[in-house]
Amino acid sequence: TILQVTAMDADSTSNSIINYHLQNGFGSEYFGIDPVTGVLYTGGHLDHEVTPNLTLVVIATNPLGDVVLNSTVPISISVLDENDNHPTFDLLRYDVYIDENKVGGIFPIVTATDGDLGENGTIVYAIVSGNEENLFAINSTGGLLELQKAHDYEVNQTIYVLTVSATDRSVQQLTNYTTIYVH
Repeated sequence: TILQVTAMDADSTSNSIINYHLQNGFGSEYFGIDPVTGVLYTGGHLDHEVTPNLTLVVIATNPLGDVVLNSTVPISISVLDENDNHPTFDLLRYDVYIDENKVGGIFPIVTATDGDLGENGTIVYAIVSGNEENLFAINSTGGLLELQKAHDYEVNQTIYVLTVSATDRSVQQLTNYTTIYVH
């Protein structure tokens, strides 16, 4: 139940019986109304990213009267956003090449998008594995990877494999991952 509409008719007997229905149009496919009680309910899947707002028109009619009369009322509905989209990285794998013995080098931005709005779509980045030596840092809001310590290739010929997460700021957080190969 979303809400209940009520219409009044000053007539008596069968002239005072009121039935409710929705005017056909945008939004009426998502809702239904009980013709006797006027209770409005959802009848289809709503998605804030597709339809954030809509207006329904409820028609109240006294169909048994000598003269059929009706009245209308618009109802504005705001669809709340739920966290129904995971962050999605632009790439499943990033390859980064670093210069030897260079500290502070900044590398291409790791980017993810989220179809949700507000906090549900705001992304926070983190390195979740592969950074045991703390050589790298990632900007939590921009996804920019930075070299924190000098890397001597002659001493350590390792290719670093970093797992980076993108997590939204919703109360019920959704997360996705990508891999960065640092050569």
